[in-house]
Amino acid sequence: MNMKKLMRSYDADDVLHLLGLTQRRSLLGSILPAFGLLAAGAIIGAGIGLAFAPSSGQRLRQDVTGKLDQLRDKVKNNADQHKNGESRTITANT
Repeated sequence: MNMKKLMRSYDADDVLHLLGLTQRRSLLGSILPAFGLLAAGAIIGAGIGLAFAPSSGQRLRQDVTGKLDQLRDKVKNNADQHKNGESRTITANT
């Protein structure tokens, strides 16, 4: 009975591992992660490019700095209120 449970718990990968073999990855399984990384890199690169662009990038940096300052002030106010026993939830303005 115990041997049956043990045998049922094995799958094809377990048997192949015991034999020192592995399943071959499909071409699609290899290409999709590469395209995902490429897309993520393109998005990150575009964001960095916008952040450091000469004229419109300056405006973007000001906007981001302003939003971060507002968030910092909200967190500080919430912490002060929490110290005084008051409780309020911070909401993000989008």
